[in-house]
Amino acid sequence: MKDILVLATGNAEDDVRLVYADKLSAAFDADVDIVLANELPSPSVTSAMPLATAAPPAGITDAAVREAALKAGTKYEAQIRKRVSAGNDRVTLMRVDDTAAGLATHVAKLARTRDIFVCTLPNREGDHDFAGTIMDRVLTESGRSVVGIPHGWRNAQPVRQMTIAWNGSRECVRAVTEAMPLLKQTQDVAVLLVDQLRRAGDESRPGADIMLHLRRHGVEAKLVRIAKEEMKTAEAILTECRRLGAEMLAMGAQAEGGVLQWLKGSVSRDVVARTEIPLLMAH
Repeated sequence: MKDILVLATGNAEDDVRLVYADKLSAAFDADVDIVLANELPSPSVTSAMPLATAAPPAGITDAAVREAALKAGTKYEAQIRKRVSAGNDRVTLMRVDDTAAGLATHVAKLARTRDIFVCTLPNREGDHDFAGTIMDRVLTESGRSVVGIPHGWRNAQPVRQMTIAWNGSRECVRAVTEAMPLLKQTQDVAVLLVDQLRRAGDESRPGADIMLHLRRHGVEAKLVRIAKEEMKTAEAILTECRRLGAEMLAMGAQAEGGVLQWLKGSVSRDVVARTEIPLLMAH
């Protein structure tokens, strides 16, 4: 891992993301690129108001709202540059001004040539749609992994225990591949299989293939099989993560329909909504 892209949006979670990126940078001697995604209003922010809505105050036009957003971005950019200047020269700041959809496209393009993207998990901050749109676009279009951090995460220690939620899917394979640098530095790795009992036509030893692959990469892991019984799959995964003392969970994300789709009625949705630890996802 040589370069890390981290999202800044001008809200309180930025410091959590930046601290986490700093931690990864120190562990891997990697460069950190901060992308300040300054969201601008859509051109119709005032003109699209329903007729029944009271007219905006005089002088509040699309241009005025846009100008205010640009000024806010400039102010916050100065704050981040001050923070960066106090650190090392391996941290750079880029600023992009656009609507939410445009920002997601820009960030996804930047993520393609970085090893990992650090953001906050959606539904954990005020800009749910904004955060979700960016994470979704990076997952589906960049070809890189996303580390989503729960709201308010404050653990500044290196990852000592990492759990892989394994089901043999293509997305899971991508997550393991993207997580390999972290797995090699982690003291304790667990491969978690939920209800992976032998079925007709299946391999005789579920999980043996991924264990062999990890071992060949120098990662000594333990295989943990659990039966979810009355629990949902996501609940079983997160319960076992707590028991293991996991500090990161790696899993595949089935995001074909976009984050606002796959966050409906899926294991990924439930894990994203309830995880108490950072989540590494790949698609």
